[in-house]
Amino acid sequence: MELEQSCKGAEKKHNELEKETSKITEKLNQLKLKNEFNDNTVKQSQEKIAEIGVEPDEVKEKLDKIRMDLREYRDQLGEKQGSQFLYKKWEEQIAKEKNCPLCEKACGSATDVQKLVTK
Repeated sequence: MELEQSCKGAEKKHNELEKETSKITEKLNQLKLKNEFNDNTVKQSQEKIAEIGVEPDEVKEKLDKIRMDLREYRDQLGEKQGSQFLYKKWEEQIAKEKNCPLCEKACGSATDVQKLVTK
């Protein structure tokens, strides 16, 4: 009697494990199919890119170059805007104080001021 119960318990446990194994196997098969689908999608995308004639690495290199150029142009723009601001301030200071903002030499006439501003 005890042996029968033990046997039934083992059989029940075995059936549960078989069901679980079946579920896991089914899930594994689904993942394999999904993986194959994704591999095919990647392959098709790579083929389309190759048809266009552009390699993915080339695109990345070009994008990096464009970003680097953009950063450089922004730096240059910042320098020019800073210089423009400084010169505008100097022009205002020359017109107001009638002397050079660097050496503080006085300008005698309006034409001297204009000459200094246009330098």
